[in-house]
Amino acid sequence: MTADPILITGVGKRAGFHVARAFLHRRKPVIGTYRTRYPRLEELERLAADLYHCDFDRKDEFYLVISDIKARHVRMRGIIHIASQWH
Repeated sequence: MTADPILITGVGKRAGFHVARAFLHRRKPVIGTYRTRYPRLEELERLAADLYHCDFDRKDEFYLVISDIKARHVRMRGIIHIASQWH
């Protein structure tokens, strides 16, 4: 995969997981964030997703993950923000 990646927040489950998997099956590179580590994330990793743990409620984690992503990726194709809180 050589195209610019798409950043998808909330890939741990539900819609974010399925959107990330769909892009990866189409050989589109994905950068994904997740708050909780679920076993199904291993599937995204096998498909070459670049995954980062981040709790967006914690500013320190947010800024750290942004810094890490910027260090590894010069450009991105787009951002799909799906991360949410379920109360």
